[in-house]
Amino acid sequence: MEQIVKALSRIKGIGEVLAGRLIEAGFDDYEKLASADPAQLGRIRGMNPRAVPAIVAQAAALAAPPDAPSEKLETGVSQAAERLRQKVASLAAAVHARFAGGEPGKEAKKVERQILKLVDLLDRIEATPERRPKKTGRRLAKAERKLTGAEEKPPVGVARRLKKTRRKLRKALE
Repeated sequence: MEQIVKALSRIKGIGEVLAGRLIEAGFDDYEKLASADPAQLGRIRGMNPRAVPAIVAQAAALAAPPDAPSEKLETGVSQAAERLRQKVASLAAAVHARFAGGEPGKEAKKVERQILKLVDLLDRIEATPERRPKKTGRRLAKAERKLTGAEEKPPVGVARRLKKTRRKLRKALE
């Protein structure tokens, strides 16, 4: 009973005495408190009727499943991956435009291979279930920074930047 009192006391506006009265009335967990009728809660001695909506809202927040924040992080990871994918696509278009005037050289082929490997790695990152979404998001942001300004580099520089970007992304899969 003491643990239930402590748990209910986490809600602002509920002390130990009021928590005891809530337990006696049958509201012994957050789910029951969140789904309670406000009029019924207002009849409990010591309950401020103006505080009932706030108490119900806090109980609903505490009753929510703990995986809600991770969904937000996973969405952030997929958005970061999409931004990086767009950056790689624009880099590929810029490189292709620069070398479109004839037979692609050895360096242009290296750049093309690096781009394909990077896109494949991005696919694998998006396909794996997120164990550590915060870390993956940071790695994607670092990879995006590595590609900044790569369009102006010579082909060897672009290939080098792409390779460093792939190294950063491989760490996200570890």
